[in-house]
Formats: sequence, C-alpha cells, structure tokens
Amino acid sequence: MYIFGEEDQSNSFSGQNTPRRIGYDNANPPKFLSIVAGANHFIFTDSPTCLTYKTIENCQSSNEKVKVVLKYSLLFLNRYLKNDLGAEAELKKKDP
Repeated sequence: MYIFGEEDQSNSFSGQNTPRRIGYDNANPPKFLSIVAGANHFIFTDSPTCLTYKTIENCQSSNEKVKVVLKYSLLFLNRYLKNDLGAEAELKKKDP
C-alpha cells in the first residue's frame, strides 16, 4: 500500500522515473495506492499537522486529511492481518 499527499512534491507520481512511481509499478499485486487530496508530506507526522489541536486524538478525529490516512491504513491492516474481505472491498472503492 502506498499513501502520499497530493501536494508533496517529493512524492510526485506523475514522472516515469520517480522513486514512488517505480516502487508502486514494480510492487506485486495486490497493491493499493491512496493519494490524499490537498495533503503534503507532513500529513503523516504529528508536527506540524496537529500543532493547532490540543491533543493528537483531537487531531485524528477532526483533521479530514489525517482521518483519510487513518481510515485506509486501518482498512489495509484489517484486510491483511485479520483477513477481512470487507476491508478489501472498501480499499478497492474510489473515494473522492
């Protein structure tokens, strides 16, 4: 599973030779790609993403981009650690 922010220039997925593109293209299926709209590289860190929230838990429950990362990470883990086929169906859906 590859997750990255749409606005993270270091994770550009448009070029043929970018490391993320090569990694994803060469990964064996099943494979999943999640691009978080409007997010940058720091969406995966507590700082600075969650600095304006009083707690990490509040950030995780309030920040829409953080919620997307958590949602798809949990679905992936449920599918491949718990063999939850319903999670796989959710992973395959297009989500705006």
